[in-house]
Amino acid sequence: RKGVLTQTRRHSYICALLGIREVVLAVNKMDAVGFDRTVFDAIVTEYMALAAALGIDRVQPIPLSALHGDNLLAASPRMSWCAGPALL
Repeated sequence: RKGVLTQTRRHSYICALLGIREVVLAVNKMDAVGFDRTVFDAIVTEYMALAAALGIDRVQPIPLSALHGDNLLAASPRMSWCAGPALL
């Protein structure tokens, strides 16, 4: 709900410095925004701009709710709009 935070920016910059060009963007606490796809999409769009600026070529975004286990081990019915893989 807060978008891309300073910690995410910092860690992405470190990844870029280390030559890491593929990352998983785990967007946690989707339960806090009612599993809203538009919130997730806005965060992904913001991060993709950062990744492009840092030279990170491949990003796999995954919406999560660690509190409920949504999209951790298997696809979540609460986020049926997500066609991507689970985190683990």
